[in-house]
Amino acid sequence: LIHTLSLHDALPICLSPDICDMAIEKALVVQPEGSQVIRAEMDLQWSTRRGSMKIYSVDASGQRRKLHAKCNVVFGSSTAWREEWQRQLYLIRRSMEQLRTGVDQGSTHRLRRSLAYKLFSSVVEYGPRYQGLDEVVFDSEALEATAVVRLQPVPEKYGLNPFWCDSIGHLTGFVMNSNASPDLAEYAFVNHGWRSMRITEKLSSEEVYQTYVKMQPVGDGDRK
Repeated sequence: LIHTLSLHDALPICLSPDICDMAIEKALVVQPEGSQVIRAEMDLQWSTRRGSMKIYSVDASGQRRKLHAKCNVVFGSSTAWREEWQRQLYLIRRSMEQLRTGVDQGSTHRLRRSLAYKLFSSVVEYGPRYQGLDEVVFDSEALEATAVVRLQPVPEKYGLNPFWCDSIGHLTGFVMNSNASPDLAEYAFVNHGWRSMRITEKLSSEEVYQTYVKMQPVGDGDRK
């Protein structure tokens, strides 16, 4: 990476970045030999608190070779986000409790870390530092799940740890690729982006997190 900027260090304490409209164009494949240079390019207007970012490979002369991903960045009020989430929290907690209750009734399934990632391995294999799902309770038919997430300690220092961000989002891929649909014999579902990602506090391997996912069909006009 040519240059790294910690956005949190430059922002007022009440503002947080919303990484939105993420589009992953081409996978970044690590080559077994030789060096690889990745460049992150950001155009940010502090007056509007909006910007855009591109990540791409460059050759030895600095010329762009392949665009890997692009996204927009919008800085918003973390306090306002928390207030918005608080209004919906009781519904999410109710759904999570129904999933856990369903284990005793036989309508949902509970898996621990090793088995969850074993099922995942039919699509993608995650190294130990990525394996944050500690327990998963899911309803295969409803495409709904909740998980206990324990982030794995890593020695590297990041403004926003990529291993941990990936672990927080693993439940979405698990739900889509570990259900009873017959389509899974022919298809695999890969996340190629998202509409919005908001994190209002620093993630920590010393905390225990709970995630919840409910997949719903969308119309063609809603796809991103």
